[in-house]
Amino acid sequence: MVTPHSLYPLKFLLVALCAGTSIVLFKLVTGYFIADGQSADIASMRAAAVIAFQFPESAAAKARSILGGHFVSALVGVLVSQLVDDRTIAAGLAVGIALGVMHVCRCMHPPGDGTAMVAVLGGRAVLDAGFSFVVLPTLLNALILTALASG
Repeated sequence: MVTPHSLYPLKFLLVALCAGTSIVLFKLVTGYFIADGQSADIASMRAAAVIAFQFPESAAAKARSILGGHFVSALVGVLVSQLVDDRTIAAGLAVGIALGVMHVCRCMHPPGDGTAMVAVLGGRAVLDAGFSFVVLPTLLNALILTALASG
């Protein structure tokens, strides 16, 4: 007899496969849209994948949080990076402001703060990408994660 408990290993394998696939896709997308994809690696997307696949019932794993959190955080990070020359101060401001904006927009996603930091500290290629970094690769990666996690 098949019980929900007996299906757990299959579910775990499917979750692991989807999580691994999302990481590969993040790397490919980021490398395609950012000249130096290695320095622009969006580590916060990997943390988002852990939340989305291992804690799918949490508020932080919902599409609104993943998409909104990364979008507003990238937007804040790029804006702050263009206004503040000192990278250390810019990183602190970007993280703090992104946290506040996610709260106000009701799209709290803890890895989003990492995305704000990447927009500031991701290197010359990310700075050169400017506001396009918000959509390509950030929002596209968040869409990929949301699609894989909700499937």
